[in-house]
Amino acid sequence: MELFEFLKQYLEYVTSRDEERGQKIFDTKKAGIKILEKTSDYISLAIPSEKNNRTYYNVDFYTEDNYLNYDCDCPAFDNYDDCKHCVAAALFLLEEVCPAPVMNSNRTNGDDANFAASKEIIIPFTSISYPQLSMLSRKFYKINNYSNDYRSRLLKTEGTTLLFHYIESVKKEFDQVITFIPPRLLKVECTCGNAKKNDFCIHLMAALSNLRIKYGDFYFNQFIDYTHDKNILLNPYHLTVEDEEAKDFQFGFNSNGDIAITKTPSY
Repeated sequence: MELFEFLKQYLEYVTSRDEERGQKIFDTKKAGIKILEKTSDYISLAIPSEKNNRTYYNVDFYTEDNYLNYDCDCPAFDNYDDCKHCVAAALFLLEEVCPAPVMNSNRTNGDDANFAASKEIIIPFTSISYPQLSMLSRKFYKINNYSNDYRSRLLKTEGTTLLFHYIESVKKEFDQVITFIPPRLLKVECTCGNAKKNDFCIHLMAALSNLRIKYGDFYFNQFIDYTHDKNILLNPYHLTVEDEEAKDFQFGFNSNGDIAITKTPSY
């Protein structure tokens, strides 16, 4: 992926506050922005402080394994992993350094070649609840934007595997494969190639968010063998799941996702 595409994608995720303040620095301090070093996969810039022209902050952008990494030596970045200086640097590079790419007439689709080029990610997993999903992306403040995203569509379900399709634009479409591995692992991949272990792409976030809205926080629990847990719950009744009377009990999940008896027989 070209640096232009990386930077455009980065700016889609920044907070409105950083976007506004970064734009202000770019508009008023552009003449003072300096490129300190530039290679094929690394660019370092000096960004003037918003308050004066004597203080500069160093912003680095570098690509590694088809991912964009960035850093700033200002205090805000240490606390929030992002800042207005990174935004100003990205805006500067997009205008002054990186040419806009020529659009490829062949859209990205979900064929085998694209999935072969994508990275498979496997993570420990508990649920697709809002708090859990917010931990899958560094840009969790935009998680509400992923919900009910009409561009994300569930195409097919095969056991614990779901195939989603995301239409980003007329010429940019991506496929996502999400597989639950019992008891507590989730394997995901997206043909965009930008998803990271602790920073899922917008396409995967939209798929998981819409899955949560449609089927609930604990959709994947149906694929877990809860025989042992059920037997523990049935023990006070001197029953196990193998007993005929156990069929009169109904099980569900509480707010924490733990299995619980939701209905006992009336007798």
